[in-house]
Amino acid sequence: MTPVSPYFHPTTTVLIDDNLKTLRQLVQSLGLRGTPYSIFNNPHEGLDFINKDQYRETFVDKLSTSDESMEGDSLSFNPRHLVPELKSADRFGQISVLVVDYEMPGIKGLDLCEKIENPFIKKILLTGVADENIAVEAFNKGMIDRYVRKHDPEFPMLLQQIVPQVRHKYFQELFHFPLQTLRKRPESTALVDPVFITEFNRLVTKHHIQEYYLVEGTGSFLMIGADKKLYSLITLDEGLIDAYLNSKSRDTLTPEKIKSLEKRELMPCYYNPFRAPYLETDNLKNFLRKPTVLKGHQKTFYCVFGQGYIDITAQDITTWHHI
Repeated sequence: MTPVSPYFHPTTTVLIDDNLKTLRQLVQSLGLRGTPYSIFNNPHEGLDFINKDQYRETFVDKLSTSDESMEGDSLSFNPRHLVPELKSADRFGQISVLVVDYEMPGIKGLDLCEKIENPFIKKILLTGVADENIAVEAFNKGMIDRYVRKHDPEFPMLLQQIVPQVRHKYFQELFHFPLQTLRKRPESTALVDPVFITEFNRLVTKHHIQEYYLVEGTGSFLMIGADKKLYSLITLDEGLIDAYLNSKSRDTLTPEKIKSLEKRELMPCYYNPFRAPYLETDNLKNFLRKPTVLKGHQKTFYCVFGQGYIDITAQDITTWHHI
């Protein structure tokens, strides 16, 4: 089962075709007008634009860079890096997907794909009848990620399905190595646990989540819905709940609440990315909720989804909607 990517957000789709009318039809059929995209009917200009994308300095790279002051595995990061990045619109400029026509004057789509410097960009080749065998060979060699036959009667629908699929694959490949590390140590996080993955995907679909950002390695996320509202998924394990019970925050709770925590009938739902997380709250009683209990393959996780559990506001975040 595919692990949960630590981060996902709108990224730029580039479309290249020498026919401007075709490009406009692609934008319309893919529903791109509400997302970042760029179109080029000059393939050389499109290639230059793609190769100017500084993918080595991406939003993801900044957050996943290891910090010696932080404990944990290779997905540990300093939350202080997250807040300024959420205020910046630069993350939306990351190019994740290229849709390019095979037959263009001056340079063929396949030759253009070979000149792209960013190895993470997902490449979708649009082919005619005569180009199909070439596209199959290119796909088998890993030169492109997918190809779509322009003469297929379901061409628009197929493209609508493929673009989101390869965009998610883009984020998966950005985190390939840390996620592989976590697969070997599944007890350290919920991100690779099949039970958690199923629940996470259900929440993303049900609440139309368009962006999500890992704020704590066990599996707590800041999420942004299509309605631009902020949501939180707080995920704790036995050790984190016990940490609350052994902290000064316990002194603010009644014996009944303490017993409910001990029985895991309630769990704390609080995270502050600006300061030390979890334990620095003197009103813990206001952040106790009944958890969804996920009995994973290696350990049990306790999850609460809702609003207001992460101490951050819409004013702290630039979403694509605001640009």
